[in-house]
Amino acid sequence: MSHTAYLTTRPRAFLGLLAGAAAGGAVWAALNVLMLLIFSWSSNGPSDLVRMGAGTWGLFSAIYLMGLTIFGAPIWLLMHVANRRGPSDAIIAGVGVSCAAIMVLTIVIAPTGYLMWPILLPAVSVVGAPVGWVIWRVAYRRADHHGQGVSA
Repeated sequence: MSHTAYLTTRPRAFLGLLAGAAAGGAVWAALNVLMLLIFSWSSNGPSDLVRMGAGTWGLFSAIYLMGLTIFGAPIWLLMHVANRRGPSDAIIAGVGVSCAAIMVLTIVIAPTGYLMWPILLPAVSVVGAPVGWVIWRVAYRRADHHGQGVSA
Protein backbone atom coordinates (compact mmCIF):
# COMPACT_ATOMS: atom_id res chain seq x y z
CA MET A 1 0.00 0.00 0.00
CA SER A 2 1.49 3.32 -1.00
CA HIS A 3 1.48 6.28 1.34
CA THR A 4 1.42 9.79 -0.05
CA ALA A 5 3.51 12.25 1.94
CA TYR A 6 2.45 15.87 2.23
CA LEU A 7 4.62 18.81 3.22
CA THR A 8 3.94 22.41 4.14
CA THR A 9 5.82 25.56 5.02
CA ARG A 10 5.02 28.16 7.66
CA PRO A 11 3.84 30.74 5.10
CA ARG A 12 1.56 28.17 3.41
CA ALA A 13 0.24 27.03 6.80
CA PHE A 14 -0.56 30.65 7.69
CA LEU A 15 -2.24 31.19 4.30
CA GLY A 16 -4.16 27.96 4.86
CA LEU A 17 -5.56 29.30 8.14
CA LEU A 18 -6.55 32.58 6.46
CA ALA A 19 -8.19 30.71 3.59
CA GLY A 20 -9.96 28.41 6.05
CA ALA A 21 -11.32 31.40 7.95
CA ALA A 22 -12.56 32.96 4.69
CA ALA A 23 -14.14 29.62 3.72
CA GLY A 24 -15.89 29.34 7.09
CA GLY A 25 -17.28 32.85 6.65
CA ALA A 26 -18.37 32.04 3.09
CA VAL A 27 -20.22 28.86 4.09
CA TRP A 28 -22.03 30.65 6.94
CA ALA A 29 -22.89 33.53 4.58
CA ALA A 30 -24.30 31.09 2.02
CA LEU A 31 -26.35 29.36 4.73
CA ASN A 32 -27.61 32.73 5.96
CA VAL A 33 -28.67 33.86 2.47
CA LEU A 34 -30.29 30.47 1.85
CA MET A 35 -32.32 30.78 5.04
CA LEU A 36 -33.34 34.32 4.07
CA LEU A 37 -34.53 33.04 0.70
CA ILE A 38 -36.38 30.05 2.14
CA PHE A 39 -38.15 31.98 4.85
CA SER A 40 -38.55 35.23 2.90
CA TRP A 41 -36.96 37.34 5.60
CA SER A 42 -35.52 39.72 3.03
CA SER A 43 -37.87 42.61 2.33
CA ASN A 44 -35.65 44.82 0.16
CA GLY A 45 -34.81 42.38 -2.63
CA PRO A 46 -31.41 41.21 -3.89
CA SER A 47 -29.46 44.15 -2.44
CA ASP A 48 -30.61 43.13 1.03
CA LEU A 49 -29.36 39.57 0.43
CA VAL A 50 -25.98 40.84 -0.79
CA ARG A 51 -25.62 43.09 2.24
CA MET A 52 -26.59 40.31 4.63
CA GLY A 53 -24.27 37.84 2.90
CA ALA A 54 -21.31 40.23 2.95
CA GLY A 55 -21.89 41.16 6.58
CA THR A 56 -22.20 37.52 7.59
CA TRP A 57 -19.05 36.64 5.65
CA GLY A 58 -17.03 39.39 7.34
CA LEU A 59 -18.26 38.59 10.83
CA PHE A 60 -17.88 34.83 10.57
CA SER A 61 -14.50 35.04 8.82
CA ALA A 62 -13.20 37.03 11.80
CA ILE A 63 -14.77 34.55 14.24
CA TYR A 64 -13.28 31.61 12.36
CA LEU A 65 -9.85 33.23 12.26
CA MET A 66 -9.92 33.61 16.05
CA GLY A 67 -11.22 30.06 16.49
CA LEU A 68 -8.65 28.59 14.15
CA THR A 69 -5.90 30.43 15.96
CA ILE A 70 -7.05 29.34 19.43
CA PHE A 71 -8.42 25.84 18.77
CA GLY A 72 -7.42 24.77 15.28
CA ALA A 73 -3.73 25.64 14.99
CA PRO A 74 -2.62 23.57 18.02
CA ILE A 75 -4.60 20.54 16.82
CA TRP A 76 -3.28 21.01 13.29
CA LEU A 77 0.29 21.13 14.61
CA LEU A 78 -0.24 17.90 16.57
CA MET A 79 -1.71 16.21 13.51
CA HIS A 80 1.18 17.43 11.37
CA VAL A 81 3.74 16.03 13.83
CA ALA A 82 1.78 12.75 13.96
CA ASN A 83 1.99 12.64 10.13
CA ARG A 84 -1.81 12.87 9.75
CA ARG A 85 -1.64 15.16 6.71
CA GLY A 86 -4.12 13.82 4.16
CA PRO A 87 -7.34 15.43 2.96
CA SER A 88 -9.57 13.05 4.95
CA ASP A 89 -7.57 13.82 8.09
CA ALA A 90 -8.10 17.53 7.44
CA ILE A 91 -11.86 17.11 6.98
CA ILE A 92 -12.17 15.05 10.16
CA ALA A 93 -10.07 17.60 12.05
CA GLY A 94 -12.22 20.44 10.69
CA VAL A 95 -15.39 18.79 11.93
CA GLY A 96 -13.87 17.71 15.24
CA VAL A 97 -12.28 21.04 16.09
CA SER A 98 -15.44 22.95 15.11
CA CYS A 99 -17.65 20.73 17.26
CA ALA A 100 -15.25 20.79 20.22
CA ALA A 101 -14.92 24.57 20.03
CA ILE A 102 -18.68 25.11 19.95
CA MET A 103 -19.16 22.67 22.84
CA VAL A 104 -16.59 24.50 24.98
CA LEU A 105 -17.90 27.94 24.05
CA THR A 106 -21.55 27.11 24.70
CA ILE A 107 -20.72 25.79 28.16
CA VAL A 108 -18.52 28.80 28.96
CA ILE A 109 -21.08 31.33 27.70
CA ALA A 110 -24.15 29.68 29.20
CA PRO A 111 -24.22 26.81 31.72
CA THR A 112 -27.21 25.34 29.89
CA GLY A 113 -25.55 25.83 26.48
CA TYR A 114 -25.33 22.08 25.98
CA LEU A 115 -29.08 22.15 25.29
CA MET A 116 -28.29 23.82 21.95
CA TRP A 117 -25.88 21.06 20.83
CA PRO A 118 -28.49 19.09 18.82
CA ILE A 119 -29.00 22.20 16.69
CA LEU A 120 -25.48 23.64 16.66
CA LEU A 121 -23.30 20.57 16.14
CA PRO A 122 -24.76 19.47 12.77
CA ALA A 123 -24.54 23.04 11.44
CA VAL A 124 -21.00 23.46 12.70
CA SER A 125 -20.05 20.09 11.17
CA VAL A 126 -21.35 21.19 7.78
CA VAL A 127 -19.09 24.23 7.98
CA GLY A 128 -16.09 22.53 9.62
CA ALA A 129 -15.62 19.93 6.89
CA PRO A 130 -15.01 22.39 4.01
CA VAL A 131 -12.92 24.62 6.29
CA GLY A 132 -10.62 21.68 7.04
CA TRP A 133 -10.39 20.75 3.37
CA VAL A 134 -9.60 24.35 2.30
CA ILE A 135 -6.85 24.65 4.91
CA TRP A 136 -5.35 21.36 3.71
CA ARG A 137 -5.61 22.33 0.03
CA VAL A 138 -3.86 25.67 0.55
CA ALA A 139 -1.28 24.54 3.11
CA TYR A 140 -0.05 21.17 1.85
CA ARG A 141 1.74 19.94 -1.26
CA ARG A 142 2.55 16.39 -2.24
CA ALA A 143 6.18 15.49 -1.50
CA ASP A 144 8.37 14.10 -4.26
CA HIS A 145 10.55 10.99 -3.76
CA HIS A 146 13.34 13.17 -2.24
CA GLY A 147 11.03 14.53 0.47
CA GLN A 148 10.73 17.93 -1.16
CA GLY A 149 7.40 19.64 -1.81
CA VAL A 150 6.04 19.62 -5.34
CA SER A 151 4.25 22.74 -6.57
CA ALA A 152 0.63 22.26 -7.50
